[in-house]
Amino acid sequence: MAGQIVRIYHAIDPGHADGFVAAVGSKCFVLEIFDETIRLNGFSCIRYSDVDECESPAPHHAFLRRVLDLRGLHRSKAPSLNLSSLTGAIRSAKELGLFVAFQVLRYNGEDEDEGVEADEDEDEDEDEDEDFRNVCFIGTILSFGHGTVTMRSIDPDAIWGDEPFTLDLDEIHRLDFGGGYEDALLLVSNARDEPASTD
Repeated sequence: MAGQIVRIYHAIDPGHADGFVAAVGSKCFVLEIFDETIRLNGFSCIRYSDVDECESPAPHHAFLRRVLDLRGLHRSKAPSLNLSSLTGAIRSAKELGLFVAFQVLRYNGEDEDEGVEADEDEDEDEDEDEDFRNVCFIGTILSFGHGTVTMRSIDPDAIWGDEPFTLDLDEIHRLDFGGGYEDALLLVSNARDEPASTD
C-alpha cells in the first residue's frame, strides 16, 4: 500500500482525506495529505483502528498524480517514526524535534487548556455526537510522564504559551506535522523573534 493514493474516512474526524501512504506500521500509518487545492500539505499519523473505511486507490487518483506532475510538485520524505503505536510515533516525533499538532477529542463544556484551538474542519453534521468536540494542540513536545505528554503550545496568533501543559496520551487520536498552517505559525513566530534591521 505504501506509495498509493488512498481515501480514508476517519472514525472521529468529519469527512474524508486523500493522500499518499507514506509509511506503514503494525498499528499506525502515515498519510501525506492532499489539501483542497490539490497540493500536498503535511503528514498525519493515524491508527488503523480509527479508520472507518479506506478506498485504495482513491477516487480520481490518476488526476491527482497528474496535477502534481503538471505543477512540478513532489512528495516529501516522511520522517521515520515508530508506528507500533500512536504513543510510539509521538515519542519518535519528540526525538526528531518535530513541530506537531495533536488532534484531541474533548467533552463539550470541558475546560480548555492554554493553547487549544477549535478544529478548522468543525463538523456541522446533525448526526455528530454533540457531547464531543475535536480540538487541536500545536507546539513542541517537551517530555513524557506516566501516560502523559507535556508540550509547549503556540496559539493562532503565533504566540507561545507562558507555561507548558500536559495531555493524557490516550486523548490524542491523530498526530499531524509538516503542514502549511504549522509552518505559517513557525514563520511568524520566528520573524517576531528576529532582531530588527538597522538599515
